[in-house]
Amino acid sequence: MAAILAGTGIGAAVDSGTKSVAETLLDPSRTPFIPFVDLSLVYNRGVSFSLFATRNTTEAVLLGGVQAALILALFVWALRARGGLEAVALTAVLAGAVGNLLDRIPDGAVTDFLHLHALGRSFFTFNLADVWISAGVALLLVDALRRPTPPKTEDHLAARDA
Repeated sequence: MAAILAGTGIGAAVDSGTKSVAETLLDPSRTPFIPFVDLSLVYNRGVSFSLFATRNTTEAVLLGGVQAALILALFVWALRARGGLEAVALTAVLAGAVGNLLDRIPDGAVTDFLHLHALGRSFFTFNLADVWISAGVALLLVDALRRPTPPKTEDHLAARDA
């Protein structure tokens, strides 16, 4: 449990720190950073890809409540993790979720500043919390794919009776 809490805290703190720096140094104009990524300050009042964007305080509180409930569920899942990779993956998702929730609390918006683009196309703007969440989900998929599948009930019974 201590490792999950520490990892979540560190990840959320790094995310919060980068958002603070972004708010201090950036504006909505795009500044080249690395190939395919520019720096550009935007505020997201919704969730991924601005889905479920809130329009008022009541909606923002409801969205924050849903986020808090999901964080609690993820924490319980992480405590019950079956292996190290699953625990690391869930800790990364938790760090991102907590980072974004903490950012949303003051004004209902999440600070995004990494603008992804390629081949003349603009995709989306995100933050480190989103990176933690995406990396955690990818690790959960890797963990699920590498786990052996349990035998089907009929196969198991047939093997036992043979």
